[in-house]
Amino acid sequence: MDHVHPLHGLDAQPWHSHSHAYGSAEDVPQLLRALTGGDVDAAEEALSELYGSVLHQGTVYAASVATVPFLARIAVAGHRTADVLALLGGMAESEDEYGVAPGAVRAAAADQLPLLLPLLTSPDPEVRRTAAWTVSHTRATATVLPALRARWDEESEPSARAEALAGIARLNPQSGAAAAAAVLDPSQPAAVRMAAVFASLDASVPWTEPMHTTMLSLLPADPLRSDLDLGRGEPLAAVVEALLGRGRRTEREGVFALIDAALRDDRAEVRAEGLWAADRACSLSRSAPRRLVRNLRAAAVDDESVTAMSSLLGRLGSVAEPAADILASVAGRNPEHEDDHADEALAALVLVAPTKAAPLLAAGLGRRPRALDAAARFEGPEDSGFPYSRDLLDAVRDHLARPEALRGNTPWQLTNLLAGWGAEAAPALPELCAALSHFPGQAAWAIGCVAADCAPPERARAVSSLRAVAAEGGRALRGEGAVRPRRADHPAAAVSRIAPRAGHQRAHRGRQDGWCARAPGNGACAGPARGAQRLGG
Repeated sequence: MDHVHPLHGLDAQPWHSHSHAYGSAEDVPQLLRALTGGDVDAAEEALSELYGSVLHQGTVYAASVATVPFLARIAVAGHRTADVLALLGGMAESEDEYGVAPGAVRAAAADQLPLLLPLLTSPDPEVRRTAAWTVSHTRATATVLPALRARWDEESEPSARAEALAGIARLNPQSGAAAAAAVLDPSQPAAVRMAAVFASLDASVPWTEPMHTTMLSLLPADPLRSDLDLGRGEPLAAVVEALLGRGRRTEREGVFALIDAALRDDRAEVRAEGLWAADRACSLSRSAPRRLVRNLRAAAVDDESVTAMSSLLGRLGSVAEPAADILASVAGRNPEHEDDHADEALAALVLVAPTKAAPLLAAGLGRRPRALDAAARFEGPEDSGFPYSRDLLDAVRDHLARPEALRGNTPWQLTNLLAGWGAEAAPALPELCAALSHFPGQAAWAIGCVAADCAPPERARAVSSLRAVAAEGGRALRGEGAVRPRRADHPAAAVSRIAPRAGHQRAHRGRQDGWCARAPGNGACAGPARGAQRLGG
């Protein structure tokens, strides 16, 4: 086939009337010229710019349609052929279309098949591999499927052969499954067997013991992932998602068996993939957390592995309580020093087993910011706060005694803990009252929650402190770094609205009736005014 110059007709296009992600496409001709030029850096930059404009985060545009013929000819002419094919394939794959008729970009790519299909026989295996992926995304089954079958029969390079099989399965799942059945044998290259597993899944082939054995034999599977199929960037996790998507008990049990085996493997890289797969399973299956937590615990063979699974265990909450001890082993180390990994483990432990976390947080308070934030935001049964701990109360008081040293969200976090403890936090009232001039909104709100159920003398002292702030005319609220309450929360308004509140309710119950819904600085609804109102005066 005689090929025209790759940029033939470039200037005849009304690029200014086409649009891409950043508006007018009048910059596209310059980018296409750079892509065919001899300046390697400029070509690289042009390719990146095209990804950002005609395939912006997976979205295609009217300018994308006009760009396709030029990209196809540029690829055939040998200018960064594999890279340009990948861009073309991404454009053909996209279903996120803006300002362009549905399927128009894909149809434009299909029109270029006479140019693209011969690249399946390129001497460069990377070009053959990318060409197989690209042409399959045109969805022109009648034209492309015979060419991919021929490539499958002839191809010897494993990654190119794997992509040919993936393309066949994409166009005709049953044909893909038939080809896959013949290459699950251990004698076949790993990349081909991985593609065969996915082809079988795409055709809804039942998950059998041989399939299970094949998948385990491919671990660690991360080196086998295709950089073209981003949806399967973590192969084991992708298999887990596909099987759970079938919604059947047998496949669900197959998933758990795969993850269990991976988590118990002697190789750290396989256990890491098992952790990713467990994370995916727990997000998709209600039964997965309880089924997998003990195997997660078994995979925690060292501090590094505990740190790696901390986030997942924290999201599982109390379901992960059987693994609390392994979190505590890392969370409790180096309490006198900054330790990011200990902080991550302690933040997870706060959510998994808060009573076990409390003394460790007390010991490391001021050096465990993630854990403190998790405790301050903790929501237990019936909207309860973080469990009361005398050790933690003492540590909080010690920090509040130096209010000028507190930064960022720390005032809100400390006062939120105290507010959640209600009257049990009464020993901290002196520190809270002293802190009114430094962070009045948070301190007053906490005073209201803590002192509401205290003895009358303590309530009276708290009200006096709030009134003193009100008497200052709000000057304390204007201090540098203070969280400024809303006008309705001004201490002067609070004093006039104070009403006694009887009983011995915990402060967290006040959250339910709206008094302590959120602390100031975190969607605040209370300040010294509301604190005084809550106490009565």
